[in-house]
Order: sequence, then structure tokens, then C-alpha cells
Amino acid sequence: MQDKLFEQLSRQEGVRCEPYKCPEDFWTVGIGRNLETNPMSSVEINYIMGKKATPVVPLDVLLDYLREFPLTDDQIYMLYQNDIDRIIKELDFVDLRKHDDARAAVIINMAFQMGITGLRKFKKTPMDWRVSSTTPRRSASSVSSCDIVGTPTISVSFSAWMISTASPASHLRISAILRPA
Repeated sequence: MQDKLFEQLSRQEGVRCEPYKCPEDFWTVGIGRNLETNPMSSVEINYIMGKKATPVVPLDVLLDYLREFPLTDDQIYMLYQNDIDRIIKELDFVDLRKHDDARAAVIINMAFQMGITGLRKFKKTPMDWRVSSTTPRRSASSVSSCDIVGTPTISVSFSAWMISTASPASHLRISAILRPA
């Protein structure tokens, strides 16, 4: 699952060695690491900047450093893996062990893209997600819709909906049993 998730998020977010402004106007680097809402930890800063780094580095100093010394592939993967580990810990309201790898990857991908706060807006308990293609499967980025039982349809475009390990059936059923927050 981890390799497939890495490939998906790399495609969706892009991989950038140098900082850039994302469409939401946040400084971002690597695979969608928002440096403003999810700043680097002191361990990450030391790994990237070396022993000369202080525990807290102001954003402007970090941005200047990353422009002069772009991230390596290993540094990008380390930030990505730390983001995924953090997201999995924050997904304490979903028991990922109850899902096969494809469905767990969709949930993690949604949390990565929408944030935990965005994912928590789905209130059904237990939650029943039915994912169905609204267009013929032309590519991995086909638009899909997510119907949450009892709520209006929410259109989402994630290639995660089209995970290659998922059943080729027209509906991919994802059930997540949520514990109250």
C-alpha cells in the first residue's frame, strides 16, 4: 500500500525540491508539505539543514535555505513518510486495520488532500462511502463521486478513487466504522 500511495500522492501533489506557493497561497515543498500549517519539526530541520540548525528556524530562513540547497530525494521521502505517519496517527477515529490496502489508501489519501478536519466533516456513524465513477474509466484521474448515505453527493477528483488494485466493478464500496470524536 505504501508504494502505491507514494506514487499516487507524488502524481497528485507533484514533487518539488524547492519551495513554491501552492494554489491556496501557502509555502509548500516536497510532496505537498505545507510549511505554514505543518511546519518542519526540529528533527526534520536537523536532517535537512544539518547539525548547524537550531530547534526553531523562522520560515523565511528555511525558505532561503531551501532555495539555495534544494531537497534531495531522500529528504523529500522523509518528509512525505513523516506526513503519512502523522496522518495515520490522526486517523484514530477510523480503524484502518478493518480495510484492505486499497480502501485504507483512499482514506489516507483523502486525509492528506482534505486534511483531518475536512475528513472529520463526514458525520455518519457508521460511515458508508460508496464511490462510483461518473465518467467512463479513461484514466487514473477520472472524476468520481462520493455518495455518503443520507447526505448530498460530493464530487471529488482523486486518482485514489481509481486505485488499480480496486475491483473493476462500477462501484467500489468503502465502509469505515467511526468511533465518536
